[in-house]
Amino acid sequence: PSAGAVAGGLLHVPNLIFVAAAPRSQLTKRWPEFFLAMPCMAALLRKLRGQSLLERFWNVEMPFAVVLAWMEHFGIGLAARDPLQTHSHILYRIAALQERVKELVGRQVLLSSSEDVA
Repeated sequence: PSAGAVAGGLLHVPNLIFVAAAPRSQLTKRWPEFFLAMPCMAALLRKLRGQSLLERFWNVEMPFAVVLAWMEHFGIGLAARDPLQTHSHILYRIAALQERVKELVGRQVLLSSSEDVA
């Protein structure tokens, strides 16, 4: 998109993305938490840079943090238990969601298929 074009609810300017209205309202409600976390984050980034781990942090840890945040948002918790048990719990939750969708729609829907969900 061209500079200033609106795409997906966000105003996109090269190298700069303005936050859409809904997330912006969440940011304004929770700004004290973000404000207090900034010095901690700055110290962490300085230490990572000193140990040459900054690139790994951004390329490995931060994407993983996003996945964990989405899992928490959808109620899929993670504990320090056996990973296979966690995996089976996630599969159980997906099967339960598929059954609920089947009840609502009246037919089997594969949640892993974008065509079927559409």
